[in-house]
Amino acid sequence: MKLIAVFFTLFCCFAYADNIKVGADAWADVTETDGSGIYFKLLNEIYGAENIEVNIESFHRSLKSFEDKKIDLLLGVFREDVKHAIIPNWYINTDDPILVFYRKDSPNKPNIHNLSDFSNSWVRGYHFERFINDRSDTYKVNSADEGFILLANNRIDTFIDYLDNVPTALTDKFEYFELLPPRRLYIAFQKNQRGQKLANIFDKNMSLLRKSGKLKTLYAGLYEKSELDTFEENKEKMVILTDEISLLRGNKQQVLPVNQTLKNNLNLLFDQLDGYDFEFKLVDNYADITENIGQDNLCYSDMLKTSERAKHYLFSQPFALYLGLQIYSKTPLPTNEYNQVNLLALLNTHQDKKIGLVSGRSLGEKIDQQLSQLSEKQIISTPTKLNRTLAIFNHDRFDYLIEYPQYIDLLWPNISQTKLYSYPLEGGRLYSVGHMMCPKTDTNQTFLNHFNQNVQTLVNSGALYNVLTNEVSDVKQTEFTRYFHQVFKPKTIVLE
Repeated sequence: MKLIAVFFTLFCCFAYADNIKVGADAWADVTETDGSGIYFKLLNEIYGAENIEVNIESFHRSLKSFEDKKIDLLLGVFREDVKHAIIPNWYINTDDPILVFYRKDSPNKPNIHNLSDFSNSWVRGYHFERFINDRSDTYKVNSADEGFILLANNRIDTFIDYLDNVPTALTDKFEYFELLPPRRLYIAFQKNQRGQKLANIFDKNMSLLRKSGKLKTLYAGLYEKSELDTFEENKEKMVILTDEISLLRGNKQQVLPVNQTLKNNLNLLFDQLDGYDFEFKLVDNYADITENIGQDNLCYSDMLKTSERAKHYLFSQPFALYLGLQIYSKTPLPTNEYNQVNLLALLNTHQDKKIGLVSGRSLGEKIDQQLSQLSEKQIISTPTKLNRTLAIFNHDRFDYLIEYPQYIDLLWPNISQTKLYSYPLEGGRLYSVGHMMCPKTDTNQTFLNHFNQNVQTLVNSGALYNVLTNEVSDVKQTEFTRYFHQVFKPKTIVLE
C-alpha cells in the first residue's frame, strides 16, 4: 500500500504551468454550483485542488468553450459530443438511461419508431437528435425544469431527459420509454501535448485510486451505478464508429429488421472476442475519416473498400453483404439496353436536378468517380440516418437517391405511398460487401486478425448466412445466396 501511495504522489505532483481550466454543467451530486460534487473531488485528488479552476455553465456553453480551447477539459461527455479531443481509457461515470417523457393523457402515444410524428424537446446542447431515427419537430430549452413544465402544460409532445430531473410535483403526470440505455461518460481533454499528459495522469491515478479503495469512498452511493468497480482496465479497448443508432441501444429494444441485422451480425462476431472492451460511437458523416489515420483501437464498421482508403486503412474480411446499389426517382428515368442508368449523362442532361449523398460515404470506386465530376450545386448533403434522408427525399429536397434496395423496400412504405422507380447504375456492382476499416497500426491489425477468424467460423457454421438473410426479401433469396457463395466461399453448402 505504501508503494501505491508513493506512486500516486508522483503523478499528482505534475508541474502545471497554468491552472487546469475545467468546464462543466451543474449536475446534482457530481458538479454542484458551489464547487462541490464527486467529479470535482476526483479532480482534486488527481491533480491537486490548488491546480483546478472550475467554470460552471450550461453544457451548451461549456462545449463551446472546449471547442474554442478556453478550457483544458470538459466533464461528463459522450464520445460523440466532442470531435477533436483526447478521450482517456477510464471513464468517470455511467450515465442514466435517456428517457422520452410524454403526458399520461396523450391521445397518441409516442414510441421509438414514430417520434418524428411529435414535437420533441430537450435541453440545448444535448444533441439528442443523434439518437432519433427520423427528422422531427424539435424545441430546445435552457433547463430540464423548463422542459418538464412545457410538457405538463401541453406545449410540447415529448421531453427527452433523465428520470432524476422530473420535478417532484409532476411525477404522476408523465409516462416514459427508454431512448438509449446507460452509457459511459468521459472527461474530454484538449487534443494537444498538455491534454495528452493530463489524460495519462488521469488514467494512471484512476487505477491507483480504485486499488487503494479511495475511488469507492469518493463515489460513495454512486459507486455501484458508475460500474467503475467492474471496469476491466486491462482489456483492449476498441471504439467502433457507426452510423447505426441501434448498435448503441443494446438488446432491450425492438428495432427495425434492417437495423437489427447489422446489430445481430456484429454482436455475434464481438461476443467471441472476449479480450476486447467494445464501445460504439455514433458518426454523422464520413467526411473527416482522414483525421483518424494512424489511431490505435478504433475501427469503422460496415465500410466499402476502395483503393484510396486502402492507402491508410486496414480492412477485415467481408462480414456484410448487400444486393447492388440502385438509383431511385419519383419519375421514370432513361436507361440503356440493360435497363441501367448512366448517372453522369442523366445529371448532365438535367442540370437542374439534384442527388442526395451522405458526405464522405463511398458508393464504390466507379460510382464515386462519376459523382466527383458533378457540379457541387447538384449534390445535397444528407444525414447518415436513412430514415431522415428518405423523409427529406419525400419532401422533394432532391430528385435522386442511390441506396441499397433492401433498405428502401423496408423503410419507404412507412414514409410515403408515392411510387419510386429504381434502376441499377452503369458501372455499379451486382452486390456490395461491408468490412471493418481500421487505421494502419499493429494494434488494429491484431484485432482484425481475431475478427477475421470469427468471421470465417461463422461463415462455415452457416450462422452468418442466417443473420444476413433476415433483411432479404423472398424473391431475392436465390440471388443473394449465389452472391453469398461467391463472396464468402463457405466450406458447407448453404441452401436457399
